[in-house]
Amino acid sequence: MIVATSVEDQSRFGELIDRAQRELIEMTRRAPPVADVVSEHDLRELGDVRRRREEAVRWYSSDRRA
Repeated sequence: MIVATSVEDQSRFGELIDRAQRELIEMTRRAPPVADVVSEHDLRELGDVRRRREEAVRWYSSDRRA
C-alpha cells in the first residue's frame, strides 16, 4: 500500500491513478488517513463480497426463524 499526502496527490494524480490499478493508495491530510483509492476491479469485487454476505445473513435469519 502506498501512503500519499493530499499535496502529493494533487501533484502526482495521474501516477497515483495508474498505481491504484496495482495496489491500494491511502490518502492522508495532516497525518490521518482520509481516503483510499482502489481500482474499479477491486471495488467491484468488494461489492460482490458485500452482496454475498448480505444474502447469507438473510438466508441465515430466515432459516433461524423457521
